[in-house]
Amino acid sequence: MIKKFIILFLIVLLIALSFLFFKKDDKYKLPRQYKIEIQKVIENEAPKTKKEIDEIVEDVKINVEKYKNNPSSFTRDELIDLVSIPDDYIYSPLFYYYLRLVEITEKYTKKESDLATDFYIDLLEYVYPYLITNKIDLKKINEVDDYTEYQRKIIKNYLKNVKISDTEE
Repeated sequence: MIKKFIILFLIVLLIALSFLFFKKDDKYKLPRQYKIEIQKVIENEAPKTKKEIDEIVEDVKINVEKYKNNPSSFTRDELIDLVSIPDDYIYSPLFYYYLRLVEITEKYTKKESDLATDFYIDLLEYVYPYLITNKIDLKKINEVDDYTEYQRKIIKNYLKNVKISDTEE
């Protein structure tokens, strides 16, 4: 009798534990509507993000040409802003692209992320498990990310001859 009770107790315990583990694996699963909406945002926002990046690159190109024609027309602060574009500003469109994905994800999880960051990778790390679990096509996201890095290299190449003087003007 005690053996039957112990076996029955272990079976119930194993079943209860299996439900707990099953629930953990399903933590990032969201409704089908999430997949539809997030994929639409990914597809629609990617070209806009690339366009914003192109505008930044074009602005840098114009400013570098102005600098080459008349280096003294730029203040030290303006030059610092200009040379910081590949390390700071070029990632702004990418940040807002990922922020949009986080907003859609939060809409379906019904919880707000506690991300207090201006670093785009933190946003991607937050949303990534949801994208993977819900089998979202990451091709456009990777494409935008690669495009940003490619354009960053182009900007760095434009800026290689821009020199910041040590004296304040």
